[in-house]
Amino acid sequence: MPTLGDVFRCYVKPTLDGLLVIRKRNVIRKSKKVMAINKKLEDAVAAGKAPAKLAREECIRHKGWYYIGKDGKKHCHIKHFIKLLRKYMRETITGASASAE
Repeated sequence: MPTLGDVFRCYVKPTLDGLLVIRKRNVIRKSKKVMAINKKLEDAVAAGKAPAKLAREECIRHKGWYYIGKDGKKHCHIKHFIKLLRKYMRETITGASASAE
């Protein structure tokens, strides 16, 4: 017998001021806008310019924005990572560069 977690997906959506969003697991958004954004992100990943990778690399370059974890690796503080991830996602989706802001 499936549990609620097997049937539904729950996540917090920042654009809705942190409200909880619940969807059935088989819900797939297929609007043209979403598909175009997904295509741009796939192209960026294929080119080695994934927004999360770029955000982490920039975060690690800033002194004080990261900490050394138990594994001995540098880890970005989440508040800085989210800030940079939003910046790089916006750049990837709109095609604008950070220097234009």
